[in-house]
Amino acid sequence: MPVPFHLEWPAAEHSGSLSFRFLNRATGDVIEEYSYDGISHFINPIDWSINMPLGEFRFEVTKAGQPYHAQDFRVRSLDPGEAPRLTNKP
Repeated sequence: MPVPFHLEWPAAEHSGSLSFRFLNRATGDVIEEYSYDGISHFINPIDWSINMPLGEFRFEVTKAGQPYHAQDFRVRSLDPGEAPRLTNKP
């Protein structure tokens, strides 16, 4: 089922190749993965929806093939008002 997300990723700070990956923390399975050659065209925040079950997950980002950012999160509801916020902001 589609789960809503709010992704905040300041595009001005990055150029080059980025990959976003969503993993199931219990199994390590990759649920979705997206790769981009340039992220400067993104508008923040980005509202996404991904088909995944309720549970605990990890959002990983690689930049030019190297680990760059990781964030653990939990999906508790399909309610858009409770959508996880994924960001590289401190």
